[in-house]
Amino acid sequence: TVGRCGGGIPAVGVWGAFLFGGGCPIQRVSSYRVAPTLKGRYCPGKDCVYRLCQELLLMTGRLSLIDIDDIMRTQVDPLVELRAGPPTARGSRGLIIMLFTNAGFMPFLKNLICGMERVAVTNYLVVAFDNSTCPALRPDFRLRRAVTSDPSCVFPYAHRPLTTGGIARYRSLEFNRMVMQRPLWILHLLRRGFETLQVDLDVAWIADPQPLFASKRYAQHDMLFQSEGGYGFNAGFYLARPGAGSTSVLESWIADLSDKAVSRSFEEQHSLGRALGHRNRSVSMLHAKLNVSEFPNGKIWWQYQTPESKRSVYVVHCNWNKNNKKGRLVRDNLWALDDADARCASLWDPHASECSRFCRPVRYCSPGALCPRVPCNQLTHTSRENWHPMALAEMGCNITSG
Repeated sequence: TVGRCGGGIPAVGVWGAFLFGGGCPIQRVSSYRVAPTLKGRYCPGKDCVYRLCQELLLMTGRLSLIDIDDIMRTQVDPLVELRAGPPTARGSRGLIIMLFTNAGFMPFLKNLICGMERVAVTNYLVVAFDNSTCPALRPDFRLRRAVTSDPSCVFPYAHRPLTTGGIARYRSLEFNRMVMQRPLWILHLLRRGFETLQVDLDVAWIADPQPLFASKRYAQHDMLFQSEGGYGFNAGFYLARPGAGSTSVLESWIADLSDKAVSRSFEEQHSLGRALGHRNRSVSMLHAKLNVSEFPNGKIWWQYQTPESKRSVYVVHCNWNKNNKKGRLVRDNLWALDDADARCASLWDPHASECSRFCRPVRYCSPGALCPRVPCNQLTHTSRENWHPMALAEMGCNITSG
């Protein structure tokens, strides 16, 4: 049976060949011109077939794990120095908020930036994974007047693209190596003496947590993580400070990700948990989970509806949800963009009318498109009770009639 692995490598296999994700139709390798050492290797199931295909792609050089090289560093390092906050009391060179993305997440990136700049947070840097992201940020989508040349975004991969065709399927090796770029950059910046705050793009920014991180409560911690709920520590919102402890965790994390890069079990979140659990205990490292009432994840905020008010909240992470992130954020007035997702909404206030949930009359929203409003005549008496008066007014409901 003749087929192809994902990178276009011809494969000759026998014994019931099948396709896995459009990728690798092999169960037993009978002959392999580009990788003769794998001849005769038997794969009993899909997991083995998946790993075999990824190994073949690595061995033949079609895909490789991309490390940070000198060309990338010379593009990123000056911007970090330019945009980082002032030196800290712990002696670091300053705090930099790192945002990693491609153009497909542009509405969420803009929402996050609008939320940060609303409370005068500008010490962030966007590291783009494609050549479309930075140009899309140049238009004046911010409330404040943009400069002609905005140094808040950099694309350091032009000479070594992360993807071959601009697309990376979930759990493919190309996708996995994109995920690995984030801890690689954080480790690099720690070694250069910068405190780093890694923030996923599905985070709604309500208040500036940096003074809290510098306060007596957290000043001595090497790493701070948002709670992930069932999986412990969240890889999408965490603070790392320079030191042997945090550096060792990042090194272990990257090593674990590299080991799993050709496996279907590759998962950034689980890998972080293993790195923290198996770290070198002889190296001092103080770490903690952030208070869930101040930094709620998606499960805490939407499923448990805790805390009751946004007033105690710094950020809300819209994880534990894949298909309606924007809808949830808009509904709870955590979306800082205008209706077209083109620019920051000039009058957006996450605390408007003291509403914390069910503030806008929407159920589902697509990024980059208008959100359909729920009309008042579609509400039952029970469902109407869930909506805040702010939402009922936008629906056109007669609030006084009950």
